[in-house]
Amino acid sequence: MGIRSDDERFQNGAQDYAAYLEMPEGRLRMDLEFTNLGDFLPPQEAKKTRFALDVGCGTGAAAVRLARLGFHVTQLDSSQPMPDIARRTAEEAGVTNRVTLRHGDAARLTNLFRAASFDVVLCHNILEYVEDPATVLRGAARALRDTSAILSIVVRNRAGEVFKAAIQGGRPGGCRS
Repeated sequence: MGIRSDDERFQNGAQDYAAYLEMPEGRLRMDLEFTNLGDFLPPQEAKKTRFALDVGCGTGAAAVRLARLGFHVTQLDSSQPMPDIARRTAEEAGVTNRVTLRHGDAARLTNLFRAASFDVVLCHNILEYVEDPATVLRGAARALRDTSAILSIVVRNRAGEVFKAAIQGGRPGGCRS
């Protein structure tokens, strides 16, 4: 199984995570991720459809942003609640014609998608939760269309949480993990 069995956050905390992304910190994280990603997105070429894969799609917020830029986005998540939230997010944004939802395990990317299928693959905030990140990354790399395609990785780790707490406490110089 791709998601660690000891982490039920995505099964039981989907609504809490969606609420977090609506708070200033969550919106800022998403805005920073997407701003950085935007600098590397392949340009829209005439008559060429761009495809993106959002591995561990969560609430679907990134997929909506990509869909608004003209990408056809496939969202993949192994939890049951997250795709339901992602579906509502796409509906509310009016981009359901550019978004496809798939339920599946990130560790099985090579079995779920053909090689060279996507211009962009997002692995945002998922690698820290899977049992074998290398397998997920190999599957994601295999899914990239060509050398102009990009793999975007965002990992939230313990060191980042310690730094965040230090900043919030007004003592960034005192970070210790």
